[in-house]
Amino acid sequence: MGIFKQQNNSFIQAFIKKAPDSRFFGPDTGLIRLNHNEMTGLLPPSFVPSLLKNKNILSTYPSYDELHKIISAYIGIPEGYVQTVNGSDDAIPKLIRILFNNAKSVILPVPVFPTYERALKIEGVSITEIPYIEESNEFTFPLDAVKKAIRSKTNQGLVICNPSNPLGSGIDKKTLASLISETKNARIPLIVDEAYFE
Repeated sequence: MGIFKQQNNSFIQAFIKKAPDSRFFGPDTGLIRLNHNEMTGLLPPSFVPSLLKNKNILSTYPSYDELHKIISAYIGIPEGYVQTVNGSDDAIPKLIRILFNNAKSVILPVPVFPTYERALKIEGVSITEIPYIEESNEFTFPLDAVKKAIRSKTNQGLVICNPSNPLGSGIDKKTLASLISETKNARIPLIVDEAYFE
């Protein structure tokens, strides 16, 4: 907040015009890196006047009550089941710790967002990797192999991404319903990561 109190608007405008965009992975390729889910440059100049007028928004924590109501209505579950977190890198380790801290092995269709592998390894959980099936230059979910791994009773959970990150392959409702039924019958937790669903 100090910079906004001590400097005038023209300083900020000049800073925005002169400062280069930040890049995380070398030269700009023109690709949007969705996995960062954050700005890679500076504030748009059109946003600065509004920000200067409402400085308190930067110094206070927001109330999540209204957001939880909106999310609850959108996905059709009670508010008490909604938890907001600081992105997937915050949510994933928490879920892994809660659901799999006593697990010996968890099924993970691969390739997958690497935070799952890291979080499982930190908890000392072995990973049963099941690769996606490549057919005609497309990747499909390995349903039969995953069902077999669930029924083997050697795994204590299943983690899937829908759509797959990084492949982008979606999982249809029938397949998802089948996985929910299988994990329910086996009495093991199922995490369905739908960060990119919309």
